Amino acid sequence: MLGPMLASAPSTLPHEPRAAAGIPRRGAAALLDGLVLGLALQGLHWGTLAVGRPELVTGWQWHGFLAATVTLPAFLYYTLFEGLGSHATPGKRLLGLRVVDTYGGRVTFARAALRTALKLIPWELAHTALCHPEPVFVTEHIGMPRVLFAAYVVGGLYLATMMMSLKKQSVHDWASGTCVVRA
Repeated sequence: MLGPMLASAPSTLPHEPRAAAGIPRRGAAALLDGLVLGLALQGLHWGTLAVGRPELVTGWQWHGFLAATVTLPAFLYYTLFEGLGSHATPGKRLLGLRVVDTYGGRVTFARAALRTALKLIPWELAHTALCHPEPVFVTEHIGMPRVLFAAYVVGGLYLATMMMSLKKQSVHDWASGTCVVRA
């Protein structure tokens, strides 16, 4: 059912093989995107707390708040930048990288959305571990240490697969049929 949605977008140019982006360059792009996204999300996060003054008591309330002010904007940031236009986030664009399908074609919006959803799994595992059963900053202990450990394991798995892959593809790249190449 997802096959037609994940198909490559048509391109008028022949697909030339491009060099896979190396891990150091991808890491630098991720740090740049993290800086841009982090500053924007901090403004949104703290602005919402200051203006809206939501009453956040339970872990579920905090998890919902983080989903609305961190996860959803991050999902939109990566999906929109990588699924439309230049097919690169600002960090990738600055370092001369872009996301393509495994054949070198343009990435569809659906494929970019799947890639982003899979990329954010460790984030959501960490949010779950730090918010449940009570937020960690309220109780000063992690209520779900195994889930936090799972977030680190999944993140490590993503990095390990990228290191072992010829095209430097991580799990989210393989599952979505994408790779990051030099532009």
